[in-house]
Amino acid sequence: MKLTEKQQAELQALARMEDEDVDLSDIPERPVNRKTARRGVFYRPVKQQVTVTLDEYVIVWFEDNELDERARHETINGILMDYIE
Repeated sequence: MKLTEKQQAELQALARMEDEDVDLSDIPERPVNRKTARRGVFYRPVKQQVTVTLDEYVIVWFEDNELDERARHETINGILMDYIE
């Protein structure tokens, strides 16, 4: 689909705007619910394998609470993402 000249001009004007000048008042905030969120539907984040040294009781807690290793990694990653946000 090709954009009209008017549409192209509007997009260029939006691209030049500062983030704080964009009016988002008609878009409600939607909190992220990590329990029902689906990962990788539109965007798959780049993963990087690293080695991290953790206290033994932290490792034991996650092993006891997340039996599946992949789920354990996703849970730890989610906790770190929440901390960053």
